[in-house]
Amino acid sequence: MFSLVLTFVACIGANDGDRCRQIELPFDGSTMQCMLFGQVEAAHWIAEHPGWVVTQGWKCQTGKPI
Repeated sequence: MFSLVLTFVACIGANDGDRCRQIELPFDGSTMQCMLFGQVEAAHWIAEHPGWVVTQGWKCQTGKPI
């Protein structure tokens, strides 16, 4: 099955030793809703993962297997 996925890069650590990873969160809604509420969903993820920060914007991707 294919779904809509909210994707962003999050990093943890001091500037000289950042560890970054791409985060992919399944998104239940339309592409427009994902673009409008993606920042809120990324903020929820950050709240649940102390010390991590989003280093770039987010994007919504379709066609990702779940």
